[in-house]
Amino acid sequence: MEVILLERIAGLGGLGDRVDVKPGYARNYLVPQGKALSATERNIARFEERRAELERQAADEVVRAERRSADLAALDLVITRRAGGEGRLFGSVGIIDVAEAATEAGVEVRRNEVRMPDGPIRQTGRYEVSIRVHPDVEAAVRVAVVPMGGSIEDLDRRDDEAEETDPDAALAEAVAGAESAEVEDSEPGEAGGESGADEAVGDESESGSAEGEGGEETAG
Repeated sequence: MEVILLERIAGLGGLGDRVDVKPGYARNYLVPQGKALSATERNIARFEERRAELERQAADEVVRAERRSADLAALDLVITRRAGGEGRLFGSVGIIDVAEAATEAGVEVRRNEVRMPDGPIRQTGRYEVSIRVHPDVEAAVRVAVVPMGGSIEDLDRRDDEAEETDPDAALAEAVAGAESAEVEDSEPGEAGGESGADEAVGDESESGSAEGEGGEETAG
């Protein structure tokens, strides 16, 4: 079924585009939601009459979405959950939890706007969750999942301790130290090698001079 879009729809098209969709999708969602019209000659003519108005409305929606995106980026959401000793949650933090936390913090978010492609959060820690506030605008909201009875400071302290005991970091530091030591050891050797070469040349020169003088005396 061919429809004409009345707004930008991700993965489908932009305002004014004529696209083919499944009839059920058009009748049950696009047309009732005011997002599209069946592409009849009459509806196409009606759309062209309203095109300028619809384009202005679409531009206003983008501006509002960008403002909401900025509001979301300024949030620091804290979600508390029961967790085990190593931070594993008894349960998880999902789309609904993030949407409710953002709404309670003052910026309304619908659950279908939250993007968590890796699935729900199952470990305490700091995360960044994407919120699609508009087909062309996404916001990144900071989410801290803390254990019940704990705080954000506990997370920071745990992260600092993990960095200090990180075997990869320790290995990198050891390798850097070894390379530094090799450079320091090689510098005197290289300098000594050059000096030795100079001394050898000097000895040969002196020896040659001595032989020359001796030869002259013999000849005399």
